[in-house]
Amino acid sequence: MRIEPEQTGNVIVFLTGEDLAYYDLTFRLLDAKGIATRRMAAELLSRIQEQTGIDFTKTRILIEAYPNGEGCILRIGPVVHKNERKKKRYRETFRNPVAFDFGDKETLIEAAKMFHDRFAREIRRSALYRTADGYRLLLYFIISNRQPTFLKKECSYYAGQGILQEAYAIEYGKPIAFSNALELLSGML
Repeated sequence: MRIEPEQTGNVIVFLTGEDLAYYDLTFRLLDAKGIATRRMAAELLSRIQEQTGIDFTKTRILIEAYPNGEGCILRIGPVVHKNERKKKRYRETFRNPVAFDFGDKETLIEAAKMFHDRFAREIRRSALYRTADGYRLLLYFIISNRQPTFLKKECSYYAGQGILQEAYAIEYGKPIAFSNALELLSGML
């Protein structure tokens, strides 16, 4: 058995066929879950600490094994965690849908164009349903500090807000577009 430290902090261990036989192992029998392999790894780590002063007991380690004739070569080193920024995974939280009722197609398209121009960044989903009285447009705004408040006051087609408005559209309407109704309608002009 020969132990050689590397400048990278890893340690190379050369094991002969006799060394592996001492632990009742061969290269093919090396298994991270096997008792014999674990026993051998524990003894190797203590020998590495005695001979080189490198202590792997308080860190996670990675052991790579390569065949070498009757024996094998082990490369032992700490698991390196790169401080890469992880992409934050989050689910966009939608505000309850805001519903608008339109009696004719022309008014619906003009309003959709206006909504698209003013709120394209705040609207993450829009749905359109055909109802007995005309059309119902549902806009799902992403929750943010800046919420459109003009809709109730300035828009005469405002029907309400909340899951009941959505439920009414689903139950009594015929779906035309489920997720991109605003984009489809604003492209019609």
